[in-house]
Amino acid sequence: MAEKLLAPSMDIIDVFRQHLALPDTQRDYTWEKKHVETFFEDLMDEEALNYIGLIILWGAEGPKTEENPYLIYDGQQRITSFYVLLIAIRQRLQYSEEENGVKNFNFVQESRAVQEAIFSVNKMIMSSSRNSFASSPVIKELIEFMIDFEKWDGKFPIKDNNEKGKSIQKFKSETRIVKPIYIAFKRQIEGMLLDELTKLIERIESSQAIVFYLNDVGHANNVFRRVNSTGKALDIADLIKNEIIGPTKKGKDRDNILEHWSNLSTNSFNNTEQVIRYEYMIKNGHIGKKGLLSKLKHIVGTTSNERDEFILNLTIFSDYYENINNHFDINKTKEFLKIFDLLQPKKTSNEDYLYEIYNYLFGINRYNVSQCQTVIYAYIKKLEELKLKDEDGKEVFNHYLRDFLRKIEALHFGANYICGLPTNKVEKPYADFSKLFTAIKVNLDDTISGESSKTIVKDKDGNKVGKKITLRRDVNEFHKIENELFETLLGYYPSESIFQESFLELNYMKIVASGQNKGEYKKNTSDTQKISYILSREAMIDKSSTKYKMRSSAEIQTLLVKEKDRHSEEPFLQSAWSLDHWFPQNPIDPDTGKNMDKDKQKKMIDERFDDEIERTISTPYIHNIGNLIYATAKGNTDFKNKLPPKKIEMILDSKNPSNNHPHIKCFVDQYKNEHENWNATSVETRAKALSKYCYDTVWAFKPKETFRETIILETIIEPKK
Repeated sequence: MAEKLLAPSMDIIDVFRQHLALPDTQRDYTWEKKHVETFFEDLMDEEALNYIGLIILWGAEGPKTEENPYLIYDGQQRITSFYVLLIAIRQRLQYSEEENGVKNFNFVQESRAVQEAIFSVNKMIMSSSRNSFASSPVIKELIEFMIDFEKWDGKFPIKDNNEKGKSIQKFKSETRIVKPIYIAFKRQIEGMLLDELTKLIERIESSQAIVFYLNDVGHANNVFRRVNSTGKALDIADLIKNEIIGPTKKGKDRDNILEHWSNLSTNSFNNTEQVIRYEYMIKNGHIGKKGLLSKLKHIVGTTSNERDEFILNLTIFSDYYENINNHFDINKTKEFLKIFDLLQPKKTSNEDYLYEIYNYLFGINRYNVSQCQTVIYAYIKKLEELKLKDEDGKEVFNHYLRDFLRKIEALHFGANYICGLPTNKVEKPYADFSKLFTAIKVNLDDTISGESSKTIVKDKDGNKVGKKITLRRDVNEFHKIENELFETLLGYYPSESIFQESFLELNYMKIVASGQNKGEYKKNTSDTQKISYILSREAMIDKSSTKYKMRSSAEIQTLLVKEKDRHSEEPFLQSAWSLDHWFPQNPIDPDTGKNMDKDKQKKMIDERFDDEIERTISTPYIHNIGNLIYATAKGNTDFKNKLPPKKIEMILDSKNPSNNHPHIKCFVDQYKNEHENWNATSVETRAKALSKYCYDTVWAFKPKETFRETIILETIIEPKK
């Protein structure tokens, strides 16, 4: 007789109390930051069922002990992630910063509420640890170290002294797997008050799973295969399509809607549900994925005309969504402006202007931050309606659009692309401000007067007051909402020290975390793409100007990092530029110009880039962003393995123009005293300087310096009727 499934629902804290281990066939821990965001969003959704899915356990008969545990066939990733989250919560509750030898705790440690929260977290951690749960073997030692609060201070990299007494980094490969997840969880709970952390702990304790207990390994494999089959789950988009078509749509009407829906699916890159949700939030404010279901009738409408209007609006928005998520060349920028009817002669059609807008939209696309798309759409639609003009009667939407996109792009470069902060935190403010922009009622004839919030003058008594100004009511409201939006977003922007910490870790190579090549270095594709992009954008800035100014469109075109059309099957187009190690990875003999003896080569590199020196940067200096330049492909070939002094000769040689671009000459001049003995200190100095230049200039996010002029509320004078 076939074995019957035993599948009770169980709180996660009870799962932790089981004796658990991993089978030899279980894959390594593979979560990424995107998984953390979804996991945390579901965990914090108090309106939803607190359910974390299925867990499949197999065990031989007999009492479960350390020697005879249950093996986790499905659920390792989630259980390990709960573990990392609990460690992050405990660090938040207990961790302190030392200043002048005095400990500053996040919370009062003597507080009963704090002690109870710490006890609850430790109970879950130690229940699992005591009952021998072992995470993936690749990260096991690091997780065990992090559990021990006496050993670990919550900081990465984890350092120790080697037998020579030099400071070295422990758990290098393990850190590269666990640190991004730990930091992602840490950033989700940053700023949480004690009562919020307590509620989170309670949510974790009460999280439920359906647990399959099996005592036959074949059955365990069979259940795992069926549970993880390839069937597509029905989503909200399917339900909305069915609601629209319904029994009332037949013949050509039905075919027309199906054609629209097919285009919508293509434009959304098969994420129709997200496009529907975003389009809804522009008018109605934030709503979660699960909340869409309860709003089905409200979203679609109840009459034929309402449903036709819904399809039309969704189609327009999906064209915008496709464009901003697939912004790979300047033609996409022209299409973007046409969507809003903003591509006009002598204004936005100017090539320099187009390339500046292109860079901002390209960046937003590259940083993979979709949440800002609601507020960009709402802002531009309202900007189009307002028909803003300056004092001379000239339309100014091109300046507004450029400044707005620059600030949005700068925010997400620093917060997400460099620091890896969670993107889901900005979704709600973006959606709610979208609703505010959309709700502005445009009236070209309705004006108000009062004191300016920006232009300060002296009154007859010498007191500083706002200058008396008159604005349209709708423009004043528009300015006010824009100012409030960026004031809110300031809270999501990293400090310069946090930005620099992440920036300095950008590296051409990374350590292999597992497999037969574990511990070896291989090319870090993700960081390499980031470094190329950063250095290309840095090269686009005209450093001869005292203010932020991009180079001409002709110069920018030569520096662009290439991107691929997401709809195309054509091969990826390579950029004409590439990264070059300023001090080469494999230097040639400067005297003979031939390959250097390996021992001599190693000695030269070790002398300049000793991997065990006390350092700020935890990755190899020779591969750090501070040792990389953005060179032409031909120049890179010419430079190959030559030492910095020889490269400088080539750059200054007027007969060899392949690498005499202004940004390279600027670099040569800026570090003219370093090149002869370019070493780890030089690399760190340049990396920090690059970080500061990016933070302060290229991607400066200083919205308070560019707040729009409004009328101070208390001084508003209504027009006489």
